[in-house]
Amino acid sequence: MYAPPGFAAMARSRRPRLARAWALSLSVGVAVGASRAALADDAGGPAEARTDTCPSPDAVWSYIAQLVPSAAPQLFSAKGHVDIVDQGDRYRVHVTTDQGGLERTYVDRSRDCEQRTRFAAEFIVLALLPPQILLGGPTTAADAGTIPSVASTPLPNPVPGPDVVPVAPPVDKPTTPRALARPVPQKVAEAPPRGRPARRMVRLEALAVGAVSPPLLDAPALAMWGGELRVRVGAGAIAGVASIGYLPRLEFQDGAFRGSVSRVPAMAGVRTRSEVGELEISGDFGVTAVVEHYEGVSPHFPSDATVLAPGLEIGATVAPPRRSGISALAGIRASWLPLAHDLVTLPSGVVAQTPSFWLGAAVGISLEL
Repeated sequence: MYAPPGFAAMARSRRPRLARAWALSLSVGVAVGASRAALADDAGGPAEARTDTCPSPDAVWSYIAQLVPSAAPQLFSAKGHVDIVDQGDRYRVHVTTDQGGLERTYVDRSRDCEQRTRFAAEFIVLALLPPQILLGGPTTAADAGTIPSVASTPLPNPVPGPDVVPVAPPVDKPTTPRALARPVPQKVAEAPPRGRPARRMVRLEALAVGAVSPPLLDAPALAMWGGELRVRVGAGAIAGVASIGYLPRLEFQDGAFRGSVSRVPAMAGVRTRSEVGELEISGDFGVTAVVEHYEGVSPHFPSDATVLAPGLEIGATVAPPRRSGISALAGIRASWLPLAHDLVTLPSGVVAQTPSFWLGAAVGISLEL
């Protein structure tokens, strides 16, 4: 076959050019494959799409149902408006509402699916539930058929840096009106009623006393003043009581006889006590012994004598309300001395008898120890 002289030369010149083109194509393919392998290694796995989604949408909605069971139907009705995208070392949650889209991206290189599930569920609840549902407040009928909007304050939508792991704010479980805590009324402690202090074992009484003897059975009429110290031992309704007193020298005259007398009465017995309203009333019962010293002051009959007169005594005492260990008191008493003695002068003989009946009164203060 005839060929022009220049055809063979042209064919010979094209062969090396084709060889160079094939070599260049092969090198470009190898480079592209190597770059794809490098990109797959940087993404933490092969270049094909992941089969495990972290977080799983089913797990997120299951957590939402546990988080707010009372609002779960309303949230699940908006399920089609929520996108959860796994991007490997991070994940994105996008929620579409009536007022626009809300989106948040979280960085999580460790791929902790449990934490991702919780964060995503909390963000979805915050985006879809209005504040009045979170607080258990009333809702209107118009809210039931629409996707609720977020609160008036927009949620932040930061894209964290490579070294920052954001943490979503915690969401408190909503409560129904029945579960709302009701304040428990605090009972105001009433002040204890004002009363008497506790009775003590020993009570001392310092008294000013007066005693008179009526003119009976040839006894002279006497009126004496003095002091007395009385002690009560015992804190119960029945206690022991004892006293000693002194009535200083008193001059008297009975007919032609002029004399003087001084008395030292002593008493021992029991005391009974009771309270009538705010008053304390006590009664004393006991035996008494009186040392009486008589003197004749007439210049014609200057004689003296000391006698011991035993007997019985009864008395009553009233004390007003006491606010401390010190209190005022007042009382009356009567004593009977059956053994009367004759007052004898020489040469006149018996001129009078020692008094057998005495009536008295006392006022003073008491101190409990």
